Amino acid sequence: MGEAPNKEPNSPKAGWHFRILAAGTVVFLGVLFWRLAHFPDLTNTDARVALGLNLFIDTAKAFGCYLAFVSVVIGDNLLR
Repeated sequence: MGEAPNKEPNSPKAGWHFRILAAGTVVFLGVLFWRLAHFPDLTNTDARVALGLNLFIDTAKAFGCYLAFVSVVIGDNLLR
């Protein structure tokens, strides 16, 4: 009689959201590993601590941007 319409679980929009998340994850990890690979090898302890702190702050900023990106994509997917 009054059955609810059947939604398709694998809509084309879901595929695009996954592709966007995958691409964002690859970019985030690429930037993170590129930054770690270019960390200079210093013998001075004070300079090493300063650069380590700088690397930590940059990584925290990048991770925060990545979390915002993921939440926007997932939120868009859930609201549709």
